[in-house]
Amino acid sequence: MPFAEILDKYQYRVNQELENVFRAILEDAGKLGGVYVDYYRNLRDFVMRGGKRLRPVSFIMAYKGVGGKDYESIIKASPSIELLHNSTLIHDDIIDEDHIRRGGPTFHIVYTDWFEQKFSGRDSIRFGEAMAILGGDNLFELGLSILTKANFSSNFLLQAIDIYRETYKKICEGQILDILWENRAEVTEEEYFDMISMKTGSLFVGSPLIGCTLGNGSPRQFELLKKYSLLMAQAFQVQDDVLGTFGLEEETGKPTDSDIRQGKRTLMVIKAIEMSSAQDKKILLKTLGNKKAPRDDVEHVKKIIRQTGALDYVKEKASNLAKPAIGEILKESEIFTAEAIEFFSGLAEFVLNRKL
Repeated sequence: MPFAEILDKYQYRVNQELENVFRAILEDAGKLGGVYVDYYRNLRDFVMRGGKRLRPVSFIMAYKGVGGKDYESIIKASPSIELLHNSTLIHDDIIDEDHIRRGGPTFHIVYTDWFEQKFSGRDSIRFGEAMAILGGDNLFELGLSILTKANFSSNFLLQAIDIYRETYKKICEGQILDILWENRAEVTEEEYFDMISMKTGSLFVGSPLIGCTLGNGSPRQFELLKKYSLLMAQAFQVQDDVLGTFGLEEETGKPTDSDIRQGKRTLMVIKAIEMSSAQDKKILLKTLGNKKAPRDDVEHVKKIIRQTGALDYVKEKASNLAKPAIGEILKESEIFTAEAIEFFSGLAEFVLNRKL
């Protein structure tokens, strides 16, 4: 079965299970009062708004790929991965002061707007951010609860929960670096990859490793999935940075000037600073992180990224990461199922071919 068909098949099942999870939560919330119903409905709307479900599908395919047989149990456990992912997105949107996610308002903006309409108070931003912190925390707890109650042996579950916990810890540690580096003039390429390996890579790596663990995968299968997933995750983030600045807003669901205004030290920016003239470097450092920078200045930064060759450099870098990832999973294809090989090979290709 081709990659796209595999993704569609399991994406549908993940979404079904997510709907089941929120249906049960909303039934319980109804016993507590309207404010809780609205709160959990808003969480549901945020999670169900979109997303390819790449991480939970990777979780399912790793389980099946190493020989796991309890198909219904792994499907029922899959929302744990997507809820963890969305927990980090809600918190990330607060940190980055983003107003749009997947074409709609970020969770903190939903509640900022709600507060303004209901109370017209100056505390609307604080209220919105507080509700989003709680929302992200709730999604993490909910994901962990689903995994804890999954129908697998306690030994496998304990190992899986430990990976889940460690994954979240590393995401937080990567986020710390991401924030700090917005205020640094220069960041090295090596530092960038260390950061994205934690912030983005951790969940891309953790998802299949949790699936592998629940499927009682061998040490060799575990290590191969880990190596593949890290390379693929790095390629994903490099390409995601390109899309975040040069993609189409209707495709990405986010403004294409936010990374520049936020001062994100993406690989494109790192290389542009490194390869630019003294004059262009001055323009870059003046504009990066300036949330009120005129649109012409932002476009000038994009022009410098192109002219220095930084854009071409990162595109090639993404390709040079994704191709070895495919090689890692293919070179020992006899230890994974054919369906898993097709999925993981196609996933790396999909990462590179996302629309600009």
